[in-house]
Amino acid sequence: MAELTQQTSATNSIFGKEAGYKNGESERLRGSAGVSPLCPHCGSNKLWRDGLRYSMFGDRIQRWFCRNCGLRFSDPVDVQKAWSTFERVDRVDTKPKKATTDIVTTCQICVKETKNLAAEQKTMEVPRRSEDIKGKILAFLWQLKKEAYAEDTIREYGYIINTLVKRGANLYDAGTVKDVIARQETWSTARKIIVVKAYACFLRMQGLKAELPKYKRTRKLPFIPAEEELDQFIAGCGQQMATFLEVLKETAARCGEAIQLKWTDLDPTAGIISITPEKGSDPRVFKTSGKLMTMLLSRQRTQETIFTYKNKYYLAKTFRKMRQRTPTNSETQGY
Repeated sequence: MAELTQQTSATNSIFGKEAGYKNGESERLRGSAGVSPLCPHCGSNKLWRDGLRYSMFGDRIQRWFCRNCGLRFSDPVDVQKAWSTFERVDRVDTKPKKATTDIVTTCQICVKETKNLAAEQKTMEVPRRSEDIKGKILAFLWQLKKEAYAEDTIREYGYIINTLVKRGANLYDAGTVKDVIARQETWSTARKIIVVKAYACFLRMQGLKAELPKYKRTRKLPFIPAEEELDQFIAGCGQQMATFLEVLKETAARCGEAIQLKWTDLDPTAGIISITPEKGSDPRVFKTSGKLMTMLLSRQRTQETIFTYKNKYYLAKTFRKMRQRTPTNSETQGY
């Protein structure tokens, strides 16, 4: 009776009975088999060894395969041993950082040379993401606006800086910027001068300095078409563009001065146009022809300004399209 009770207790334990000959293991492992656990799913002791796995600290864990239900599981005793090792190791990520008052040291610090922090040059952290670059450019444009730069200048400088970034330049590495400028074969010397000027302004806003290339523009005599050719080209343009070009022809005003003409700048009785200056020039008054005044007064008054172009860049784009489609000779094409 005692033997039966002892056998039943052993069967119901977590390890079950002692593994016998060919009891769930190969002939090669039979000598070192020891005891095998019961399947946690079906409780069967018909198990095969299914290799080994190792914990992060190198503990060996036996894997078992149940021939009854097909479950693969780890030996619970080996898992418990692995967790015990895991709990004994002090991990850095779960250990709280010591406060300054908890650190006890008997070391002495010997200073041989002091560093002059006042003479340290300012260094700028290089943005690593495109969002950071956009933020820096927006801050640059806002700084230009606060310093009372003209709207056209702010727009032009913003376009130039964005173009340099798109073409592979690192704004905080002047060498890459100079490489990008040098590779632009389609840019004229005048264009490169403007690009260098815009980038120098960006560096100044960031408190940085760099050696930038110095381009020299060769001044040439401007091409002046004949008056008959100008009249032919103006006649082939639309009503607004023709009026705009006629203003430039009779007053010699800049595009920016002509585009901002207001209705209050006209004196139809005297046939006079008042030009508001830009770029440091002086205000001017011109006596116009009856043809130009008629063209100006024939426009609809939909806004405060006479011309409805958004800006000079939209105007230049429209001008190029009309010049391409207007039949002119080769000299007018150069205009």
